[in-house]
Amino acid sequence: MLALMGAILTLLWIPIEYYLLPEALMPYFLLLRCSVAACLLALSAWTTQPYHLGLAHIRLGVLILIPSLFYLIASLLLSHYPPVGLSRGYEYFPLLLITIGAIFPLTLSEGILAVFAVLLFYLVTNSLIHGLLTIEILNTLWLMLLLGSIALWTELSQLHILLRLYRQATRDPLTGLFNRRVLIEQLQNFMNNKHRMAVLLFDLDRFKRINDSYGHLAGDEVLRAFTKILETQLREQDVIGRYGGEEFLAILPHTTEQEAIILAENVRQQCHAVKVETILHAQLQFTVSIGVTEWDCNESIEFLLNRVDDFLYVAKERGRDCIVAKSLR
Repeated sequence: MLALMGAILTLLWIPIEYYLLPEALMPYFLLLRCSVAACLLALSAWTTQPYHLGLAHIRLGVLILIPSLFYLIASLLLSHYPPVGLSRGYEYFPLLLITIGAIFPLTLSEGILAVFAVLLFYLVTNSLIHGLLTIEILNTLWLMLLLGSIALWTELSQLHILLRLYRQATRDPLTGLFNRRVLIEQLQNFMNNKHRMAVLLFDLDRFKRINDSYGHLAGDEVLRAFTKILETQLREQDVIGRYGGEEFLAILPHTTEQEAIILAENVRQQCHAVKVETILHAQLQFTVSIGVTEWDCNESIEFLLNRVDDFLYVAKERGRDCIVAKSLR
C-alpha cells in the first residue's frame, strides 16, 4: 500500500515541477518520475503467500532503494542549474525516508540498517555535489540521526505490541504452547509442502480425578509439568501444542512412525519419573496415553487426526499409560 501511494503521489507531482523547474530539466524529471512510479507499482504488486521473512526484507530494501535513487539522480540533475525554490524541497527527502520507516514494526538491527542505508545515500549524494562536509550537511546529518532514533523507538514499540498480540492469538495461556488453531495451520503447511511427518496425540490419564481430588490448581501444575516433559524430550524442530483440555498434539517433521514411537516412549517414561508438588505439599504422579501415526501424503487433515485419535482411544481402552500405533496394534 505504501508503494502504491508513493507511485500515485510521484505522478501527481509532475504538474508542479512543470511550472517550477527549468524547461531543460523537465524531460529528465518526467522520465525519472515515470520510472520511479513504474518501479513502485511493480513493488506494490509483488506479494507472496504464505509470507516469507526473507522476501519481506528484500521488499523493504527495494522500497528504500527506489526513492533513494530518485533523490540521488534528482539532486545531481539540479546541481547543474541555479537553485530554485523546488530544489530546497529535495533536500528534505532523506528526512522523509527515515520518518516513513516508523510505519514498520522492525527489530533494532533492521531499523538501524534502514537508517544507515538512507544516511549512506545522503552522504554519497552530497559528496558528489559538494565534495566536502559542510555545516549544512552536518546539521542535516544530526537531524537525520535524531529522527532515526525516534523512528527506531516507534518501530520497536510497534513490534513489541504486535508480538504480544500474536502470542495472545497463537499461544495457550497456561502452558505457553501453540493453541489448536496454530496446530491445524502447521499441519496444513506441512501437507502443502509434502513434508514427511508423524503425529503424536497425548492424553493425560485420569486427569479429571486429579482436578476433583486435589483441585484445579494442582491440575494446572500437572499440565505445566507435562509441558516441560514435551519440551525436553521432543526435538527443536517439532511443533508442540495444547490440543484441548488435557490433550496435547506434537507434529514431528521428517519422521517415520518407528522414530516417533521412540520419542513417544521417552515422553511416557519421563512421566513416571516426574512428581508434581501441590500447594498442600502432596506429590502427584501421572501417566499419559499416546496415539502415534505417520501421515500418508494422499490423505487430508481430517483423516490423519481421526486415525491418531482412534489410536489414542485404543490406548485408553487397553488400560492407559501405553502407546498405540499401526505397527504396534
